[in-house]
Amino acid sequence: DNDGVADGADPAPLDPDVCGDTDTDTCDDCAVGTDDFGVLPDNDPNNDGTDTDGDGTCDAGEADSDNDGVVDGADIDPLNPDLCEDTDLDGCDDCAVGTDDFGPLPDNDPANDGTDTDGDGACDAGDADDDNDGVADGADPSSLDPDVCGDSDADTCDDCAVGTDDFGVLADNDPANDGADSDADGACDLGDGCPADPDKDDPGVCGCGNAETDTDGDGSEDCVDADDDNDGVADGADPSTLDPDLCGDADSDLCDDCSIGTDDLGPLADNDPANDGADGDGDGVCDLGDGCPADPGKDAPGVCGCGTADTDTDGDGSADCVDADDDNDGVADGADPSTLDPDLCGDADGDLCDDCTNGTDDFGPLPDNDTANDGVDGDGDGVCDLGDGCPTDPDKDDPGTCGCGVAETDTDSDGTPDCNDVCSTDPNKILPGDCGCGIDETDTDSDGTPDCIDDCPDDPGKTDPGVCGCGSADDDTDSDGTPDCSDNCPADPNKIEVGVCGCGVADTDTDTDGTPDCADVCPNDPGKTNPGVCGCGTADTDTDSDGTPDCVDDCVNDGAKTDPGICGCGVADTDTDGDGTPDCVDNCPADPGKTNPGVCGCGNADTDTDADGTPDCSDSCPGDPLKTDPGVCGCGTAETDTDSDGTADCADVCPADPNKTEPGVCGCGALETDSDGDGTPDCADACPADPNKTEPDVCGCGTSDTDSDADGTPDCVDACPADPNKTELGVC
Repeated sequence: DNDGVADGADPAPLDPDVCGDTDTDTCDDCAVGTDDFGVLPDNDPNNDGTDTDGDGTCDAGEADSDNDGVVDGADIDPLNPDLCEDTDLDGCDDCAVGTDDFGPLPDNDPANDGTDTDGDGACDAGDADDDNDGVADGADPSSLDPDVCGDSDADTCDDCAVGTDDFGVLADNDPANDGADSDADGACDLGDGCPADPDKDDPGVCGCGNAETDTDGDGSEDCVDADDDNDGVADGADPSTLDPDLCGDADSDLCDDCSIGTDDLGPLADNDPANDGADGDGDGVCDLGDGCPADPGKDAPGVCGCGTADTDTDGDGSADCVDADDDNDGVADGADPSTLDPDLCGDADGDLCDDCTNGTDDFGPLPDNDTANDGVDGDGDGVCDLGDGCPTDPDKDDPGTCGCGVAETDTDSDGTPDCNDVCSTDPNKILPGDCGCGIDETDTDSDGTPDCIDDCPDDPGKTDPGVCGCGSADDDTDSDGTPDCSDNCPADPNKIEVGVCGCGVADTDTDTDGTPDCADVCPNDPGKTNPGVCGCGTADTDTDSDGTPDCVDDCVNDGAKTDPGICGCGVADTDTDGDGTPDCVDNCPADPGKTNPGVCGCGNADTDTDADGTPDCSDSCPGDPLKTDPGVCGCGTAETDTDSDGTADCADVCPADPNKTEPGVCGCGALETDSDGDGTPDCADACPADPNKTEPDVCGCGTSDTDSDADGTPDCVDACPADPNKTELGVC
């Protein structure tokens, strides 16, 4: 076969690919060869088959091709030293870390087969919660950090921020203990931009401790707004920066320039000194700031109060209203006939000269009243000349009626001096009059004609009896020829009797109903004398006897209604549940909270706690906005099926393996294939094609380790399989 090995030594002299195994590496030296039957030899012990691990034994004859410590039959990847099996079922291949790859040391070490972040014995690849913080890796934003797991209570602090035992067995996710909240605002300090401000968790524009108030709603916060209340006066000059009705008094009229304003906090300026309040007394000070709004002379009550000037006539520092002697003349105001004139104070000595006539210092502090120094008395009548009307007539100090030098004699004592009395001896008359002296000019009826010449002395309207006699005027006011004294309608030329309608109104009865027009409010309606509710010409018929005439009753046949309302005539607008909607259009008449059954029916609110569009009454997960039914995972846990195998992750121990929901023997990610049907999956069967063996043992897979002679050596390596005393032929 030209393979380079003589036929005597060649176990297959006709096959260039088989020639023997001189290096005993279990691979035929011609397995690879060079040119089959060609001229070149094919026997090359150094190139007689793949030797994956480079240990000098070719793969075909080696039990562990990749030298990872797991025989090829049990090795899920016999040519890869980093993949072999998962005997501890922790989801990580026992060779994942290894020692020396293809080197002589075994790589299968279940205790060191991959990162186990939380040290719980399950490597991360197969651990549902790598950091043991209580939150599954799928929901954990940092699955390898037990201090970070999410913020379920949205308080800006991670629920694991405080934790319990880091990678320990206890859960670290505790929303109720995830960080200090110094200002008790519901946002923990770690995520609170303003940890000392209970009203803010972000500095915003104004910074912590300062509210983001925008008093005037102009889009600019007060802390950066030059005019917080938009009244037209900058905050620095505004005495009340947050009140658009207070901004200062530029015109000093004691009224704030913004007291009337324009639009309060709106964009228009409110400061208008020319329109800052009424000035009722026109004194230049608006009423709002005027202490005396009805006194044009004062804008404050002062000492004397509004309406009374604080005048100090004598300049002694005390206002007249509280000064006992306003003119400082020495006579108290109560006894002083002229309280504001120091030269007039009264005549205590009765000499007709005012005691203050000469005085001393006018309004000065010295008294001016001096009875001994008040004037000369030329005629010696005891009345000083200054006050004597007849200074040269010792009998008179006043000219009187007759003048100085003429006595004021009144003979008849009628009060009129004889000098002016023509009837000086008649105490009742000073002139003869119509009747002459000595005859009384009595005019009993005061009609201007004395009784002495008046034929009707007791009738002021007549001096002659006339037609009607004294006491009755002969007037004919309406010129109808009948004197008023016998005319019962003296001002009505058409009537002399009052009749029904009275004087001045004809007793006409237009509709001939027996009631004169003057007393008939419906003079053209023979059926009515009063409009009633329906008016003249329309009867006040009340068909349903409900007290409301048909003319204003929109439900003429319904005694309970005068207006159709919502339900219409004949149907009461009853609102049983008092919700403002009558029962006739209320589909839930006994439920004040609903007028339509909705989804939940009357009596049950359509509350949607989690705002997912499904009312709580139909939502088996009312607090979970993503679910309406617990499903497999329960409320609050998504029905995520990462590997799309039909089993939710929450119930799938192998959530990333679409072919398995339990690790089984081979672990997640590895099929439980049993090629030889021996009940042991290939992943754990070192002889996956041999239904009778799971380990190669001595004879190898496919060959039974039968020991026919029971000598402890399998027949496959026992040259004397029927001789219990020998395993080699020996000499005999």
